[in-house]
Amino acid sequence: MRKLFFLSLLTIILFTFSCKKTQKYSPVPVIDFLQVTVADTVDQSELHNPIVLYQIVFKVFDGDNDLGIPTTDSTNAQDSTKNYNLFFTLLYKHDGRFDTAALPISLNYRIPQANFVSIYNYMKATVYVDLTFSPNVLTSMFDTIKFSFYVVDRAMNKSNTQETPELPVNFRGTLVDTVTIIQ
Repeated sequence: MRKLFFLSLLTIILFTFSCKKTQKYSPVPVIDFLQVTVADTVDQSELHNPIVLYQIVFKVFDGDNDLGIPTTDSTNAQDSTKNYNLFFTLLYKHDGRFDTAALPISLNYRIPQANFVSIYNYMKATVYVDLTFSPNVLTSMFDTIKFSFYVVDRAMNKSNTQETPELPVNFRGTLVDTVTIIQ
């Protein structure tokens, strides 16, 4: 009888501690800046024009897994809030404060819808975004820049806004949470 009691107690304890609780995230996406890498490279054209690559890496958490635009969705081509879901703003330093740079190009992007099946109804991902600029454009206009960005899910929930650290336009290397790692 005593063995049966201890065996039952041990079984209950094992079941209690072996069950993993499901992580809960907000249905509003949350992003977390990880790093930015700046490098000189060339574009993919036949001319191999020199460009400056800004690779921005961030984590995204979405509690209802509705981040991402289906790759076949082109019905909302005129509506930037439905055609794009990742929005960047280039900021430049002027008189000690940052202002929005007026650019002839849009810094809006599409994060594609992930096609995976999960027993959990949330998304947790690392996103890599490559922004490219002609080296002369930035150096002739600015001396220090940074990027501000946010995401919007299919329910039109806007995430928090994150920023990269300040980047001198002649900087090359990687910044991780404002700690410099020179390459």
